[in-house]
Amino acid sequence: METNSVIGKIQTANDSPLEFDQLINAWNSLCERAWIENSNDFQFADIENAALAALAGYSDQTPPGPVGNEISRMLSSFDYPTYLVTDDGHIAASNTSASIEFDLNNGDSIDSLPFTIDGSQVISDLIIEKMSEEKEFQSDATLKRAISSAEEKDATIAITASFGRVPMTLVFVVTTKWKPKSTVLLRQQFGLTEAESEILVSFVDGYSAHGIARQRNRSYATIRTQFQSILNKTGTRNQTELLRTVLSISDFSRSIGEIIDTANHPYRRCAEILQEGGRIVEVTLMGDTTGKPVLTIANAANYTFNATIEQALHDAGLFIISLCAPGCGRTDSVPESTNRMDCIAKDAAAVLDQLNIDRCTMLAYNANSPVCYELASRIEDRFNHFIQIAAVPPNRFVHSSATTQSSWVNGILKARMAHPGMKNMLFKGAMKAWTAIGAKQFMRLQMSSNPVDCKTVLATENIVEYEHALKTATRGGVSAAAEDLALTFEDWTTKVKSLNTNITVVHGTRDKLVTIDMVRRFADAFPDKIRMIEIPNAGMPLLQSHTDEVVKLLKSAAETRGPGATLHPIKNPVFTQPPFLKVNPG
Repeated sequence: METNSVIGKIQTANDSPLEFDQLINAWNSLCERAWIENSNDFQFADIENAALAALAGYSDQTPPGPVGNEISRMLSSFDYPTYLVTDDGHIAASNTSASIEFDLNNGDSIDSLPFTIDGSQVISDLIIEKMSEEKEFQSDATLKRAISSAEEKDATIAITASFGRVPMTLVFVVTTKWKPKSTVLLRQQFGLTEAESEILVSFVDGYSAHGIARQRNRSYATIRTQFQSILNKTGTRNQTELLRTVLSISDFSRSIGEIIDTANHPYRRCAEILQEGGRIVEVTLMGDTTGKPVLTIANAANYTFNATIEQALHDAGLFIISLCAPGCGRTDSVPESTNRMDCIAKDAAAVLDQLNIDRCTMLAYNANSPVCYELASRIEDRFNHFIQIAAVPPNRFVHSSATTQSSWVNGILKARMAHPGMKNMLFKGAMKAWTAIGAKQFMRLQMSSNPVDCKTVLATENIVEYEHALKTATRGGVSAAAEDLALTFEDWTTKVKSLNTNITVVHGTRDKLVTIDMVRRFADAFPDKIRMIEIPNAGMPLLQSHTDEVVKLLKSAAETRGPGATLHPIKNPVFTQPPFLKVNPG
């Protein structure tokens, strides 16, 4: 029965990434039972065949539907909290603004929003009411005034139904913050009269036509006429289109967002360079652009850093160059007949050449470790030191019985040896699910058993950066990101052996995602090459939780010149040992 359950969930998870977590839990449970009972009754061959069949029908894009890539992109285009809600009132997806402002998870009831609707109505009842209307009336939005139970803050709950493959409803939470900057612009852009502008403001505030008539001491017919004039002037056909036009205000909201983002990140610059054949490569620069250069490769978990880290990098005189791999962000895909790692190496060399950088430090952080080692082994003459923070070791240093705090990682570890089809299916399924549920929900799932790490990664300033990394990595689909992620579970020890550059590994002793014993085994295997530095009481998000300490180590690495082709045993630590560190010199 358990075997059949896993097989059933394989197809379900392939069609609906939100159910991937259920598949992982069922798979882990089955593997644990099989190992405990040492029984042959578990039909792993059937599961492997089901996984291979699912891979055969795999598409790079998430299947069309309520939580597909297009819906995710659409939700992310809104600057205010937006939810996609099922017909029974449960959240299926949300945008970054919603994740930051309201701490709700996918699967939670939309009634958990901290608002009281005028007339004591329940949001889920409004959704049921909206979904039960005739389809020809679905073009109008339902707007309701709402008051925050915690802050006494006015807001508007806007609901618009969508009858696609699966009936869903979009729920917008619109605060009155938009009015001061938007009313004048709306009046000028659409040629509204003062009366029409005031009616439009009342409409977005959730007042009905009858309510606006009472508010303005006018007849209902007069308000309806003026409202129709507003629709005509704005070029919208119905209330839903009008609402979206008002709230987006062309590119104004996006421009404001970019201005705010620039103000919050004065030490960040985004750029694109041209490669041979007209290829575009996206790169983000952080810190002090005149300082010591450090190159890293972006992935789905890490691309940019929060403003506090950027400030620390700048103050330390460090210049971080974060390069988007092929197929991620605006970096073009790998040309035909070209090896992916060779392409990354050429892109990296081109960026360094354009910045007039001869040699720099290579930074590996979390899951991009194997890609960084691959890159360093190809153009090692461009690197004077290799530093690995929150290390992921090659596969051979991870015991087959190893368990981590992440059920997703555990599931892949269980599949990696004897079930290659299941392993590959889990990789691609994980990236699709990760994209669908968003960075915040993903991080919550991975860190749920570690409150200290969970608090750090779920901080607003870090979630924004995780979301940016995820959206960048999967902009053109999930295949490229999944390919890079899969490398973290491979054995790339030969790349470490071939590297003639000194390596510093920095790891937290309380990391439950990659345990310290795995990293110690890795460092012990290369006593003449790797210097390991342990940070007590630290977990996975080292750079976010121990910014000053890690930046000091990074600066020391950037200022250290490698021994070149001749690598001598390391007898003394390169770094001065601060009191918070434990140094293992190998």
